Amino acid sequence: MNHSLLDQLPVVILHSLFTYLLVEEILFSLLNISPYLNKVIRLYPNHRLNFKSILRSNFDLICQYISPDQVKILILSDEKDTSGQSELFLSHFQINQFINLQTLILIQIEKKSLEIINLHLNKLHYLRSLFLNSEITIPLSLPLVNLRYLKLSQYSLDQLKNICFTTPQLKTLNVTVIHRTSKFEFQCQLDYLTRLVLQIVG
Repeated sequence: MNHSLLDQLPVVILHSLFTYLLVEEILFSLLNISPYLNKVIRLYPNHRLNFKSILRSNFDLICQYISPDQVKILILSDEKDTSGQSELFLSHFQINQFINLQTLILIQIEKKSLEIINLHLNKLHYLRSLFLNSEITIPLSLPLVNLRYLKLSQYSLDQLKNICFTTPQLKTLNVTVIHRTSKFEFQCQLDYLTRLVLQIVG
């Protein structure tokens, strides 16, 4: 389909098509084909940024053209094949710019980046799901009153207790607790919790 035909499609139709495409597919296929398509891309409000195992060239392109307020889902990873990605990402953006973010997934993020992100999580008022998969743990010390789904790895019992106070609206909690004694006492009041997955490792 040539760009003259695409230019005749309404914005709502093109945005519906975008839901089936990766961000890099949208950019590589449609960016700079026509001013109209550039505008449609700029207006799309539901981007899902999955930076896990992404090529550096694709990462740079996305950071150049996507506005933070267009992003609903963000996945960052500092695993071996994308080492240092979080620091690079934070050189482009501040996490509190993602004002419409609903889901944040952080995979093996470096401590410095994790601490920076943690300081601003409570400013993401639409954040509903948070997944932290890391050998480094940080306390979620700021209230995340809108959070509904939380998945954590390698947290201590004390850190888990703190989470109960900072995330009062949780519906689902999935957490791996590091606990090295035979005695285990845990009290936590989460009035809206409907699903709990608790794994204890020593």
